[in-house]
Amino acid sequence: MDFFESFKKWEKEELGKYRPSSNKKRKRKKTNNSEKNKFLLRLKHKSKYLSIEMEILEEELSEAKQKMFASIIEYCANNPNCKNPLVADKAHDKPEAKEVTDSEADEVKSLYREIAKVTHPDLKDEELTEMFISATEAKETNKIEDLIEISFDLDIDLSEISIDFLEKIEKELCEKEKTIQEKRKDIALQWNKASKTQQNDLIKLMCPEQKD
Repeated sequence: MDFFESFKKWEKEELGKYRPSSNKKRKRKKTNNSEKNKFLLRLKHKSKYLSIEMEILEEELSEAKQKMFASIIEYCANNPNCKNPLVADKAHDKPEAKEVTDSEADEVKSLYREIAKVTHPDLKDEELTEMFISATEAKETNKIEDLIEISFDLDIDLSEISIDFLEKIEKELCEKEKTIQEKRKDIALQWNKASKTQQNDLIKLMCPEQKD
């Protein structure tokens, strides 16, 4: 046996016992990948994806509405006998709280408390204060998905949340997905993609002449 082979044998026998076991690493990894954690990770990615989709859609919708509303106002100014559909718009009332079970209400309060610990205005951080305000509104209206989204952004530990509550979150995300699909059908987006002639025809339909 040459010198290098002797050294390798000595290194394996004498120094190997001081190195972390590869089996322990694999076991630790397996423990962290529980079904609950996998479920939570899927929800986290879906929540982030839907939030980005909603943000992009809201920007497109806002721009489309501004253009359509400006055209409506111009048309009604040039045609005083036509009814302006924008005048009848009323400010939105405060959203009603969603119904939740007693156990869900307890989990909402618990989650809100964890968020409040790291976002309270006393910390004097503008971004965290905005999160605190959003979380407070979400708590008052039982918007579970919004609370979860904020907790994901803050990397709050959600390991103690029950599976039932996680399934409730999944349903909330599915509802958000449906909302996005419905918003894509908004008349303002359709109007913005139409030709100039189609836009004018649509405005005429929205602003009918008023009868004396």
